[in-house]
Amino acid sequence: MTGHDGIDTFAEICLHEKAHMDYFLSTWGTWANYWSKQPTEDKDEGVGDGLKDSEEPGMGYDPTKIGTPTNQYRKDNDFEDYATKAEFNWTQGSSDYADWSAFGHRWLWDN
Repeated sequence: MTGHDGIDTFAEICLHEKAHMDYFLSTWGTWANYWSKQPTEDKDEGVGDGLKDSEEPGMGYDPTKIGTPTNQYRKDNDFEDYATKAEFNWTQGSSDYADWSAFGHRWLWDN
């Protein structure tokens, strides 16, 4: 999403998925717990978006919609928008020294 490449893209994807996991585990704990509470605590458009309705306004999201139209990154899904914000916590180029993949950042320096 940030327009980076190589190892920077990999790191950003890891941060994105970690944001999903951290929120889900700290809020819901387990899938079984989520599915039991989803009908009353995550009602967005009848199917939920993964974020607890009571927390969404404080996060800038509409608890009645899966995707808040004013979202910065993902207008179609609030949970994806939330996780995408985590990608910007990565400093581009900070792991170039370790990117030995073919055509990776370090490989390009050494070949």
